[in-house]
Amino acid sequence: MRNGSSLLGLVKELKDGVKIFIREEIQLAKTEMAEKISCFGGNSAAVGIGGFVAYAGLIILLAGLGAVLAFAFERDVGLVESNTGRVLARSGAPTGRPGAIQSL
Repeated sequence: MRNGSSLLGLVKELKDGVKIFIREEIQLAKTEMAEKISCFGGNSAAVGIGGFVAYAGLIILLAGLGAVLAFAFERDVGLVESNTGRVLARSGAPTGRPGAIQSL
């Protein structure tokens, strides 16, 4: 009878130990998840700030590119106008008359 009682006692201790183990593991998992979420919150703030800085940099880059293209286009238009004037002057086309360019 003594062996049966001790076997039942061991099974009961094992059951209680498993319950305690599961509770502690659940508590540990909750703690780890809370740490990960707080770390994620800090990292998301850094990512947000980095995204804002990158967006501002893109705006500045596009503004600079627009200024360069405007300058280049202005020079090209000036070259086209001066070349057109040169061609008209060499061809002897009369200027100042409406429709003079159409007669060429």
